[in-house]
Amino acid sequence: MKAILKSRPGDASVLLEGEVPIPVPGENDIVVKVAAVSINPIDTKIRSLDYQVKAYGRGRENDTSQVLGFDAAGTVESVGSKVTKFKKGDRVLHAGVLGYQGAYAQYAVMDARLVGHLPDNLSFNKAAALPLVSLTAWEALVERLGFELNPAAPPNATLLIINGAGGVGSLAIQIARKLLKIPNVIATASRPETVKWCAANGATDVINHRDELAPQLKERGLKVTHILINYSTEQYIDACVELIEPLGKICTLLRTPEPFKQMIPLVTKCLNISGEFMFCKGINMVDMESQGEILTAVAKARSEGILDTIVTKTYPQFGAVPLQEAHRLVESGTAIGKVVIGGVDKPWV
Repeated sequence: MKAILKSRPGDASVLLEGEVPIPVPGENDIVVKVAAVSINPIDTKIRSLDYQVKAYGRGRENDTSQVLGFDAAGTVESVGSKVTKFKKGDRVLHAGVLGYQGAYAQYAVMDARLVGHLPDNLSFNKAAALPLVSLTAWEALVERLGFELNPAAPPNATLLIINGAGGVGSLAIQIARKLLKIPNVIATASRPETVKWCAANGATDVINHRDELAPQLKERGLKVTHILINYSTEQYIDACVELIEPLGKICTLLRTPEPFKQMIPLVTKCLNISGEFMFCKGINMVDMESQGEILTAVAKARSEGILDTIVTKTYPQFGAVPLQEAHRLVESGTAIGKVVIGGVDKPWV
């Protein structure tokens, strides 16, 4: 089958077209005919590094690890012997997991427990933008920060999202406001277009993360009870620990600085700080079904118009050149929302 391969570690130019075998499903796997993918920062990081994908106990060889990409939407081509949730022809979306072949190919294989059902009225293009960012945002807000779908968040709950215009931030704002009903959601952004984007996604306030955060919050009379950091933990963790209310909760998607300098205020304010790593469940094979359920729920909410699209750039067809361009855009630091490739009837040239 056709695939876009990482020929060696390096910049976007190392992504080249090639051929690899069509994957064969294991007993718990499905093979998906890929219709569309989206690009995530982790794709560019793995591409640029001499990074070897581990099989994580699944007994898989790494001979296709040069096929990158996690987010994908498409139709089921075949299923493993123990798979009961899916059949050939089902429309699906998934975020991938470390240890499996990537999605930059005509076919991808994935553990069925990590896969969600895709409603008929949601396009592959729009669906491909959802998996990794929706799982990350949902797990951070619900499983780490403790918000619930029912009952609604308390009226004094105020969530601060550091970097509201990226893929995770964009969907976190929407999930927080439209599904979790958090009354006050503050996002950070630094450019006029990203400020406008955060407000359009539902942020009740937008502040500039290039300026000190606490004075901006004080000026608006806002007291923060929960924080989601999804950009530069080292740069913002000290300020977040200082400005958050006692008994508050902080979730970071990135590692904290070593040594963590703010342990004393962390204890004296009785703060709860946690990390979110979307691949944790798949790598460790724990609670895997929950990710398939989350993807199904988010796709349903998007298909019903509760959540809005976060796609801002689309390349209609797969190929080395459009994928290189997409990687460069994501790496530039100027991308808003999500970048998608594919979604047309014949996505491969």
